[in-house]
Amino acid sequence: MRGNKEGAWRFVPREFQEGQQGWFELEFSLPPLIAKLVKRKWGDSVGVAEVKQRHFSFIDLTGRIGGIRRSVRLQLDRQWIDDYIREKASSGRSLRPTRASY
Repeated sequence: MRGNKEGAWRFVPREFQEGQQGWFELEFSLPPLIAKLVKRKWGDSVGVAEVKQRHFSFIDLTGRIGGIRRSVRLQLDRQWIDDYIREKASSGRSLRPTRASY
């Protein structure tokens, strides 16, 4: 999952490559309050991760995938995000995550 500080986000499943059966792309906007919280921490990957940790448990998305209307729930991987925050805090660095936190 990738996003920008204005709240426009994109999700593609990691287990499929573009063009493979099962691959899809979802583009969505965060709710305004969450987008505002993320924007305040933009540029600080640990800060953004902490916003996710405090305010997200899942995101429900609805849209068209392959011409069919579908609903998808992106569940936050709490263990991964806790480990990510702990690792970055101990190293004193703020780097972009190397794998999606959803």
